[in-house]
Amino acid sequence: TDSAPIHLSYHYGNHYNSVYDPNNPTFGVGFGLPGLVPGSADKQVVQQAMQESEQQIINEELIEQAKKESDQQLVNQAINESDKQLVNHVMAESEQYVLNQQIMDQITQQSETDMLEAQLIETITKESENQFINDDFDAQQYWDMTEAELLEQAKRESWFEYQKMN
Repeated sequence: TDSAPIHLSYHYGNHYNSVYDPNNPTFGVGFGLPGLVPGSADKQVVQQAMQESEQQIINEELIEQAKKESDQQLVNQAINESDKQLVNHVMAESEQYVLNQQIMDQITQQSETDMLEAQLIETITKESENQFINDDFDAQQYWDMTEAELLEQAKRESWFEYQKMN
């Protein structure tokens, strides 16, 4: 046969050890195990360990790649959220600016209107005084008028004066 015989060593008168060549495994040879190929078990274990190791490396690489993709997705999502928040903030600020401008325009228009009304009242008052002096009219009618009626009267009189001039 191609297999080496089993070698035994006797120790201290009570103990046997088998002696074998580690480079030529012969375990199971001679015991009647059909199809036994010495050393094939070791080769299979090593081959299986290598396959498991390769599979583990592949799995770790896939997990690492998935983490990177997940991290990139989270970063992109955070950027998108940040962009949306920034756009919303800018839009809110823009709307507030427009509202403030409209309020300022209304205030300006109101103050211009108030100034014109004050000038008109002053002019009418002067004209009324002149007319009162010149025409000797009844002042009692003006004492009984409210401020709104006086303003309306002044507008009418200034309109008539404007019409006379043109």
